[in-house]
Amino acid sequence: MLFGVSALSPSEVWAVGQQQLSEDGPFITLVERWDGHTWSVVPAANPGSSGNSFYGVLAQQSGDVWAVGQQLGASGPDQALIEHWDGRQWSVVPSAGHGTASAMLFSVATGDGGVWAVGQTDDAVAGSRPLIERFVDGAFTNVSLPASAGSIFTSLWGVTESDDTVWAVGTFEDVASGNNEPLILRGDGGKFSVVKGPNPSGGAGSDLLAGVEAVGDTVWAVGLYDTGGNRLTLAQRHQEP
Repeated sequence: MLFGVSALSPSEVWAVGQQQLSEDGPFITLVERWDGHTWSVVPAANPGSSGNSFYGVLAQQSGDVWAVGQQLGASGPDQALIEHWDGRQWSVVPSAGHGTASAMLFSVATGDGGVWAVGQTDDAVAGSRPLIERFVDGAFTNVSLPASAGSIFTSLWGVTESDDTVWAVGTFEDVASGNNEPLILRGDGGKFSVVKGPNPSGGAGSDLLAGVEAVGDTVWAVGLYDTGGNRLTLAQRHQEP
């Protein structure tokens, strides 16, 4: 299965995901590279003894590619997985660490002075919380988020950057109604704030945002919304005044 793709040119495209080599075996990382003619598998590291998966990839240059996901150990908590391609091989880059909570990363982008990866942490007490890690000065660190960013059931699935502004999107559960609501975060100078977006279901169902892309002063986010009976495609646009 392939979950993420990033292209540098028509002759260099990277795709990442997971593969299972035997029916009962664990999942391991899958990286494929397109050279303009054929796809080839590029071996990556598998530090988790019970499983490894990639969900997002970012190609900046031929010798500078990032992939993020999750690694599973023999015992919890499960850890975020971050790897970097230097033009010769993939190597593991330590995540910021999250104590007793499990963590996973779904998307990665660059801009505003660093590399940004988003996902979620899961803890039996704190629940599922939004996660943003930033790579700067050679290490990943956790980014502080406002208390209003979601609820105890929150995920961030997409991240992008344009004009030194970082945008992250995802979803959180409204505990009162049980519906999922879209979550949009905007980061300027490393500080994030919640941005209010449309809620087309009007409370009749769930609204989810899973992907985001920014070009200049325009940001596009996509997902789905639920009318209470049907699930429909959702696209939102934000344009700076």
